[in-house]
Amino acid sequence: MSDQTLSTRYSIKDLQPIDMSKVKAIKLSEAPEEQFQNFVRSTESILKNSHMIMPNTAGNPAYQDYARVMVNGKEVARLENNGMLEPSNSLAVKLDGLIPNQSAKGGTGPELAKLRAETIARLLGGSVVMADTAMTQARYDALPPLTPKVDYEAMRQDPMYLALQETKKARLLFLAQQLA
Repeated sequence: MSDQTLSTRYSIKDLQPIDMSKVKAIKLSEAPEEQFQNFVRSTESILKNSHMIMPNTAGNPAYQDYARVMVNGKEVARLENNGMLEPSNSLAVKLDGLIPNQSAKGGTGPELAKLRAETIARLLGGSVVMADTAMTQARYDALPPLTPKVDYEAMRQDPMYLALQETKKARLLFLAQQLA
């Protein structure tokens, strides 16, 4: 693609209105099969994403404290076993770009939490205080993954879902008429 922008390739003076009298509207249920299936797939995806329930992380060991970073007796950052960092807002700005996004082995979890805690302590002249809930990397890696679930009952009550079902019924009727 060239370096031209839309404004240099197209001019408003070249625009012409579309003659809507020549545009044939079709019902979605009568659209070509590929188009209809694409619509169904995308609508179902939207519905599932809209009714996704994220797992409760309260009490999950991966989300419990790994360590706190203390500077002059004051907590400046808290890290979870999953490697997530909870700094104060002012500290977040100061540390932007200085904190690693992955451990030396390329992962997350306690190894990343440790690396981040040590980096912050070194940069600020503080110390790392380990939490009682700190995990080893092996134990963290053995945790079952948290997977979101779809609330199908709520999804079936969604007006978009109901409209999709009506469209599918209309499609079946259309296809049956085509065979007759």
